Amino acid sequence: MWIVALSVPLLTFSQIPNASFENWTNGEPDGWATSNSPPDFITTTASSESHTGTKALRGEVITDTNCVLHRPIVFAGSDGGGFAVTQRYGALEGYYRFLPMFTRKFQ
Repeated sequence: MWIVALSVPLLTFSQIPNASFENWTNGEPDGWATSNSPPDFITTTASSESHTGTKALRGEVITDTNCVLHRPIVFAGSDGGGFAVTQRYGALEGYYRFLPMFTRKFQ
């Protein structure tokens, strides 16, 4: 009697484009739109501090030369218009790391 075990990798494709932020082109995550406005301000960049995979998206609130705060905003879809979802998923999983920076107010 022979027992044959087959291992077939199944690829599942999420409908979220570049869901793990692994792919970047010209400083922007593929399949996403950001609030970056180079050279004036860049609030989202690639990071090697990922939860899984090799890259992640890093967002940082910055102050420009006119003392205006710019926050990182990321929109789904290359044009920021979102993406289609064709089935109802039971859950959405993600990872968020928050590192607050405290500033002192001088009088």
